[in-house]
Amino acid sequence: MGKRTILPVIFLFLVGLTLFYVVYSNLPNSTINKGTKLTGIISTTNNQCIADGVCSIKVDDKWIVAEIGGLRPQNSKPEVVGRLIGISFAGDTQKYVGKKVEVYAKSLGNNTFTIYGSKAFYIKVF
Repeated sequence: MGKRTILPVIFLFLVGLTLFYVVYSNLPNSTINKGTKLTGIISTTNNQCIADGVCSIKVDDKWIVAEIGGLRPQNSKPEVVGRLIGISFAGDTQKYVGKKVEVYAKSLGNNTFTIYGSKAFYIKVF
C-alpha cells in the first residue's frame, strides 16, 4: 500500500473511532453501569486500602469492593465511585461484622462486585 491509499483508511478509522466515543460517552449511566442490588449480613471486612490495597466487605459469599488505595497517576481523572453510607474503612472495621447491609453495585464476575463505575452505586449498613 502506498501513502495515498493508507491515508484515507487511517482517516476513516479515526472518524469511526470518534463517532463510537461520542455515542458511547453520551449513553446514560444506567445503560453503561447496570447494577445488582444485594442484601445480607456482613461476614468479613478488609481495610487494606489504607495501605495501598483494597477495602471490601463480604456478604453471603460475595465480595464487594468499596475503596481502592494508592496514588492516581499524575493528571489523571478521579474514578467515579458510589457512596458509603453508615460504614467507614478508617480504623476498626470489625464492628460492622454481623450488621445488615444493602448494596447496589456492578458485578465483576466470580461473586465479586464493586461500587466503582457509577455514583448511583452504594453500600448502606444498618
